[in-house]
Amino acid sequence: MKKTDRKKKKRLRKSRSMVRSAMELIVPVCVLFTILLLFLFRNVGEAKEMAYRYMQDMATVNAARVNEDISKINSEMVYLIQQDKNIQGLPNDITPQTTEYYKLLQDIISLNKMLKIRYGGSYFFYEYVAAAELLVLDKSPYFSVSVKSEVALELENVIKGYLSGERKRSEWNYFSAEDEEYLFCFYETEGKAVGCIIALGDLFSNFNISNLGYEGIPYLLMDNGEILMQGQEEDKQETQILLKGSRFRQPTVYSYQLGRIGQLNLLIASNEGILDKIIILQLVNSILAISIILGVGAITFIYYKKILAPMRQFVKKLSDSEEEKWIHDTEDQQILELEMASAEFRQMMRQIQSLKIAIYEKELMQSRTELEYVQEQINSHFYLNCISVIHGMAEMHHAEDIVLMSEKLSDYVRYVVNDSYVLREIKQEIAHIKDYIDIQKMRYEDFFHFEVISDEEVEKCLIPPLVLQVFVENAINHGVNFERQVEITLYIVEEQYRGEDYIYICISDTGGGFTQESLDKIKNGKSIEYNGRRHVGVQNTLKRLQIIYGDKAEINFFNMSENYGAVVELRIPVFHPA
Repeated sequence: MKKTDRKKKKRLRKSRSMVRSAMELIVPVCVLFTILLLFLFRNVGEAKEMAYRYMQDMATVNAARVNEDISKINSEMVYLIQQDKNIQGLPNDITPQTTEYYKLLQDIISLNKMLKIRYGGSYFFYEYVAAAELLVLDKSPYFSVSVKSEVALELENVIKGYLSGERKRSEWNYFSAEDEEYLFCFYETEGKAVGCIIALGDLFSNFNISNLGYEGIPYLLMDNGEILMQGQEEDKQETQILLKGSRFRQPTVYSYQLGRIGQLNLLIASNEGILDKIIILQLVNSILAISIILGVGAITFIYYKKILAPMRQFVKKLSDSEEEKWIHDTEDQQILELEMASAEFRQMMRQIQSLKIAIYEKELMQSRTELEYVQEQINSHFYLNCISVIHGMAEMHHAEDIVLMSEKLSDYVRYVVNDSYVLREIKQEIAHIKDYIDIQKMRYEDFFHFEVISDEEVEKCLIPPLVLQVFVENAINHGVNFERQVEITLYIVEEQYRGEDYIYICISDTGGGFTQESLDKIKNGKSIEYNGRRHVGVQNTLKRLQIIYGDKAEINFFNMSENYGAVVELRIPVFHPA
């Protein structure tokens, strides 16, 4: 009896465990999707705010542009009424019969056309002579006896009203014609007026903004409190209803002052209810997402033992394996994907092994170059001490040429013994080269001429030390002779190369040029032997450039023509001081 009870209790514990496991899975999923739904609905509100912000920002930009145009137009009108000779030249008694003024009228019409084009084609400009009742637009002049359009006729009537004092005038006024509202301004003096007119629809076209199912409805609130808006009477009534709002929803209106025209308001209204559709779409997507997740969970559970278990075993084996074992491993992994991964891993290990060898060889080459440089530094310190002794002896014997030579040579050697891997400004390198040139001038006198062509900006860039000196020294040693004067030029400029900023350096001379043997040895990375001595300066410089810049450094050796004029071109990336 007791044994049976123990079995029942064990089954009960197992049943509770399964229910608990199910709840532990279902509850977090429900909480997660509840948070997801709240987040999605919140996104709808943020999308609405984003649409409002977009429309507000666009309206602000357009209002600033319109204000700028209005300011320019006002200044233009004042200038024309005060300074334009053609307008001032219109007589107050002009009639259609005074043909001598036709050319003047054509010039004024051309001016109106030009102003219309200058301000985008929406603004129309006109001139009016009150005594002659002459109105000049951008197409033709209208006299009192002329047949006028409704717009021209109404414009003339309101101008007369303002000039006579019958109407209260502001800087910008308005009138209605041909079922459209028009805004206009004018400036007058001595019975003559210059003005501008724009249709309300053209002005509002800058503010007809829509986004995410919301549209902006523009209207003007004039100084006298009157509201001007575009559209049919039904549209205006509907806008008035939206402006009144309701108990639960107040309208959203953004206001902008347009110069002295009045206050432009932008009413935000919904036209298609696109965000409501988004809410429904998000609900459908949420249900679909839940179904997909449950399906993925079922598929994951079914294939757990066939896929996940072998993969875990593979990862465990991978973490416990040694490099050499993996490189030569040929064991079957039983699953095609794992077999492919194993092959890729073995290939990666081989590449890493090759990379280690390449890095070791590069470090070995760098160490060898540094060793050679350290050996040169040891010798240089000995030379520097000897030069100091020579300088002191020369001063004692008042040998000015030897004093000068020892000072230049001391500066030269002191510059050389500094760290060759610390970049220096190009102007310091040039100053060092000039010390070297001054020393060589004492030997060769006027048998060579040296020139540096650069600018102050590029001289502030950084460059490895002694790079330029090596090539200038080669130009002097191998190009200068005592038969004729040789020209040596150092040209440095900053340029765009391969889409990046580079320094272009060219060292050229008019000597005998490179021999073909020298060019071949430089190309193949071999040292050059000259007069029984092995010269490694060029090869060491190329190694240093390779270590510092890698493949970004580019250098070319060639002759201007056969056996004449050696040229060395060098391109390195631009380094500016920190």
